[in-house]
Amino acid sequence: VGDHPMDIVTGHRAGTLTAGVASGESPARALHEAGAHVVANDCAALMVHLGLTEADSETPG
Repeated sequence: VGDHPMDIVTGHRAGTLTAGVASGESPARALHEAGAHVVANDCAALMVHLGLTEADSETPG
């Protein structure tokens, strides 16, 4: 998991699945282009995507 395309490249070189978090360091597009298997807007969204937590239905927005 990383917020920069180099994190994704490093994960691929290590032979792992990768996830990008578009938390401001790099936009989601750059993480997709680097080959991230999953891209989320923030860590909370990544946790929901991975099934590690449920979406907070009480959050306004």
